[in-house]
Amino acid sequence: MNHDSDIIQQAWLEQGALAHGAVRLATEPRVVLGEVFDSVGNNYARAEALRARGDEFGAARINANQTADIAATVLGGAQSIRDVARLGAAGLRNFGVQDYNFVAVDVPSYRGQAGAIGIGLEPVQTSPRVALQGAVDQAVEALNANPKLAADLMSPGSYQHLVNRTTLADASYGKAVERLTARIVREDAGLSASLQYQSRPFVATPDFFGYEGHNLHLLDITTQRSIPAHLQRPYGPATQYVTHPGLPPGLVFE
Repeated sequence: MNHDSDIIQQAWLEQGALAHGAVRLATEPRVVLGEVFDSVGNNYARAEALRARGDEFGAARINANQTADIAATVLGGAQSIRDVARLGAAGLRNFGVQDYNFVAVDVPSYRGQAGAIGIGLEPVQTSPRVALQGAVDQAVEALNANPKLAADLMSPGSYQHLVNRTTLADASYGKAVERLTARIVREDAGLSASLQYQSRPFVATPDFFGYEGHNLHLLDITTQRSIPAHLQRPYGPATQYVTHPGLPPGLVFE
């Protein structure tokens, strides 16, 4: 078997990436990988034999089917190739994989025959705004589940606005969301690599700087209804906005 052929090299690249995810996904990686790869060598040998006879399409189809079988085995289900592709980044995160997304791969057609469908992995690209939105959503969920968290995020006076539901309660809640988000970002290596908390007293600055390659993003956390007011700030028009729903009417602070 010629391991230097294009089809073999591409197949192993795809299987290697998927195997990397499998080790992280499976509770018994030795068993899973053993079951998955028992037949890989034979299948690739068949593919190479077809290729040697000039049947590129047949060889590509074996490769695509093999990749789909591995994906189904790793995920423990009988999902079709397109179902697996639909899982996307969110599905992978549920399995503990943070860096890759499933994508459908079209094998090029050969001599007028329709191409086969394979599966591959590609890096998940998350913009700073999307990453910050995820942290904000996490902060809101945590505060709504345990309102007492806000007491550690502000002065006793600010917290009393929440307890007594004064006219400044909305502002205090927004402060809690912002500061808890900053804590979440600071404690996450992945988030802190692309997001930097900027907000400090008496300084007009966006809440966060977001870094994406050589690009700098200005990011503010606010409610949808407050965006027009934020746009009036000196940096407002150049800022991207990450929103939260605001203070829930029935949330009790004690």
